[in-house]
Amino acid sequence: MSDLFKGYKGPALELLKRFNIRVWSDATVKTTRGDFRGIVLPRSENDDDRHIVLKLATGYNIGIDAGTVREMEELGYKEAHYKIPEKEFPFSREKKNVKLLGTGGTIASRLDYRTGAVIPAFSPGELYGAVPELADICNLTTEKLFAVFSENMGPEQYKGLAKAIGAEIKKGIDGIVIGHGTDTMHHTAGILSFMVQNPPIPIVMVGSQRSSDRRVRKMHSSYRSTFRTIGDIPLAMVDRQKITPLRPDYNRRRSDREVKILPYFEEKVGMIYYYPNMQPDMIDSMVDNGYRGIVIAGTGLGHVNKPLYPAIVRAAEKGVTIYMTVQTLWGYVHMFVYDTGRDLMAKGIIPAENMLPEVAYVKLAWALGQTTDLGKVKDLMLTPIAGEITEREPYNGYLIFQGGIPEVEEFIRKFHK
Repeated sequence: MSDLFKGYKGPALELLKRFNIRVWSDATVKTTRGDFRGIVLPRSENDDDRHIVLKLATGYNIGIDAGTVREMEELGYKEAHYKIPEKEFPFSREKKNVKLLGTGGTIASRLDYRTGAVIPAFSPGELYGAVPELADICNLTTEKLFAVFSENMGPEQYKGLAKAIGAEIKKGIDGIVIGHGTDTMHHTAGILSFMVQNPPIPIVMVGSQRSSDRRVRKMHSSYRSTFRTIGDIPLAMVDRQKITPLRPDYNRRRSDREVKILPYFEEKVGMIYYYPNMQPDMIDSMVDNGYRGIVIAGTGLGHVNKPLYPAIVRAAEKGVTIYMTVQTLWGYVHMFVYDTGRDLMAKGIIPAENMLPEVAYVKLAWALGQTTDLGKVKDLMLTPIAGEITEREPYNGYLIFQGGIPEVEEFIRKFHK
């Protein structure tokens, strides 16, 4: 297939040929459902033969049924180049030294010409080649630790990342940036909060829902504003000119090189999202397969159905520790309010306060990686380390536009007395 029509076939290919439209053209498309303008993208070899794909000015892609197209016109053309050259970063004695650790993810990806998807590709050095303005901010050195999408991050990568952070701190680095995919960023951020304790320098995890060629939680599958602080206000607000702290209880930079690295992770830990009519074999199978810990995301204040009770008792008898979190994300587990919660606690389930399910999962794996003493595990689980448990939820923590930002605070004052 000619590169002019890369990936297109059938009716979609005939349409492009009829109007002399090439892949990567800036084109207008008039259809029976409206008019559109965008860049004609290549198709995946696995896709159907009836749709043309446009990248709109918003950055989103749409598929247009060839049968609805009345007219197409090419307005311009710019051939795509996939390779971004790596550049050696310029050094300045006046600037701070920052290490960029690459793990993969969309932020370090490019479009795969074969499938039309994005694949891990850009090294951190290539990222600098794409964004040379970074040299205005710091002296940047880069290291690609992994090249995986975040769904493939796991214990091996968590431990390696924690050890790499510890090594960089001891070398004297002034700050660390971690490039990470957004899908499981909250898991990695959570486990690093336990594996890397009391660091003397800022460690920032960044991601992007757009590839580089084009305690937070991911709250929307595609919105750019997807990450939110849960049950509290954010630490700070960042704009182009400055960083404005919104609360005082953040770790300050220190001049020492001391940091506690605890790279532990028990892989036989699982998380169950409870749903109505869940069967006990869900828990039985985990116990039979040697799992040492289970986190349940329960309904309401921390509930599951009665058919699970015998499986929970069997798990406890075999030394499997079970912690309860809530599906609502905001709020606390309160298992003493209803009989259901009291019954579950009597059978061995431990409330996990207001930890997010994902955070409770990685923390339990981290705790069980250090000891088989379930009393010590409980102490580790219920002792706040990195703000994963808060004494109370602030009145301005449960908002779409969260507290701390001046204009939001002004709005809240009108209603909160």
